[in-house]
Amino acid sequence: MEFTVADQPTMKNITGYGISDEDGAFYITFDFVPYSVEDNNRVPESEPRHAIIYFWKDAERDAYGHAFSYHDDADYHPDGVYVDLRK
Repeated sequence: MEFTVADQPTMKNITGYGISDEDGAFYITFDFVPYSVEDNNRVPESEPRHAIIYFWKDAERDAYGHAFSYHDDADYHPDGVYVDLRK
Protein backbone atom coordinates (compact mmCIF):
# COMPACT_ATOMS: atom_id res chain seq x y z
CA MET A 1 0.00 0.00 0.00
CA GLU A 2 1.33 3.44 -0.88
CA PHE A 3 1.86 5.37 2.35
CA THR A 4 3.23 8.90 2.25
CA VAL A 5 4.03 11.53 4.87
CA ALA A 6 3.96 15.21 3.82
CA ASP A 7 3.98 14.01 0.19
CA GLN A 8 7.18 12.00 0.75
CA PRO A 9 7.39 8.24 0.14
CA THR A 10 8.17 6.05 3.15
CA MET A 11 10.15 2.93 3.93
CA LYS A 12 7.80 0.59 5.81
CA ASN A 13 8.35 -2.46 7.98
CA ILE A 14 5.46 -4.60 9.24
CA THR A 15 5.90 -5.42 12.93
CA GLY A 16 2.72 -7.43 13.61
CA TYR A 17 -0.97 -8.02 12.96
CA GLY A 18 -4.10 -8.88 14.88
CA ILE A 19 -7.84 -8.69 15.47
CA SER A 20 -9.14 -6.03 17.85
CA ASP A 21 -11.37 -7.21 20.72
CA GLU A 22 -13.16 -3.85 20.67
CA ASP A 23 -14.67 -4.00 17.19
CA GLY A 24 -13.27 -7.08 15.44
CA ALA A 25 -11.22 -5.00 12.99
CA PHE A 26 -8.17 -6.61 11.41
CA TYR A 27 -5.08 -4.44 11.79
CA ILE A 28 -1.39 -4.33 10.89
CA THR A 29 1.24 -2.59 13.02
CA PHE A 30 4.24 -1.11 11.23
CA ASP A 31 7.20 1.25 11.51
CA PHE A 32 7.90 3.85 8.86
CA VAL A 33 10.48 6.48 7.90
CA PRO A 34 9.86 9.12 5.19
CA TYR A 35 12.62 9.62 2.61
CA SER A 36 13.39 12.18 -0.05
CA VAL A 37 13.39 11.26 -3.74
CA GLU A 38 15.37 14.44 -4.45
CA ASP A 39 18.17 13.20 -2.19
CA ASN A 40 18.83 10.02 -4.24
CA ASN A 41 16.26 8.06 -2.25
CA ARG A 42 18.40 8.42 0.87
CA VAL A 43 16.64 7.43 4.07
CA PRO A 44 17.54 9.98 6.78
CA GLU A 45 19.17 8.90 10.01
CA SER A 46 16.12 9.12 12.23
CA GLU A 47 14.04 7.03 14.56
CA PRO A 48 11.16 5.19 12.87
CA ARG A 49 7.63 6.28 13.64
CA HIS A 50 4.99 3.73 14.59
CA ALA A 51 1.51 3.29 13.14
CA ILE A 52 -1.41 0.92 12.81
CA ILE A 53 -3.66 0.46 9.79
CA TYR A 54 -7.13 -0.94 10.51
CA PHE A 55 -9.39 -2.72 8.00
CA TRP A 56 -13.10 -3.46 8.47
CA LYS A 57 -16.14 -4.57 6.49
CA ASP A 58 -18.51 -1.71 5.67
CA ALA A 59 -21.76 -3.66 5.26
CA GLU A 60 -23.74 -0.52 4.41
CA ARG A 61 -21.63 0.11 1.29
CA ASP A 62 -20.73 -3.55 0.66
CA ALA A 63 -17.05 -2.58 0.73
CA TYR A 64 -14.09 -2.41 3.08
CA GLY A 65 -12.75 0.65 4.87
CA HIS A 66 -9.39 1.47 6.38
CA ALA A 67 -7.90 4.05 8.74
CA PHE A 68 -4.52 4.84 10.29
CA SER A 69 -3.48 5.70 13.84
CA TYR A 70 -0.04 6.83 14.99
CA HIS A 71 1.65 5.94 18.28
CA ASP A 72 4.76 6.90 20.24
CA ASP A 73 4.95 3.45 21.80
CA ALA A 74 6.28 0.86 19.33
CA ASP A 75 4.70 -1.93 21.39
CA TYR A 76 1.16 -0.49 21.43
CA HIS A 77 -1.60 -2.53 19.80
CA PRO A 78 -5.31 -3.05 20.58
CA ASP A 79 -6.37 -5.78 23.01
CA GLY A 80 -7.22 -9.06 21.35
CA VAL A 81 -5.33 -11.57 19.21
CA TYR A 82 -1.92 -10.20 18.16
CA VAL A 83 1.04 -11.77 16.34
CA ASP A 84 4.33 -9.91 16.93
CA LEU A 85 6.58 -10.50 13.92
CA ARG A 86 9.61 -9.02 15.69
CA LYS A 87 9.95 -12.10 17.93
